[in-house]
Amino acid sequence: MNKPTDDDPGTDEPADESEEQLNTEARRQAKAGEYAHSFHSVKELMEYFDSL
Repeated sequence: MNKPTDDDPGTDEPADESEEQLNTEARRQAKAGEYAHSFHSVKELMEYFDSL
């Protein structure tokens, strides 16, 4: 079994950083009202997903 070394930063760190950046951007867009789609009911949301 291969163990990580000091030279290997691992794969978790960049993914966590990237995920945090995506979450930060998503929060900014939500606060600013930058939506690709908006729905007034769950039924509208479900119909949208069914059409995909």
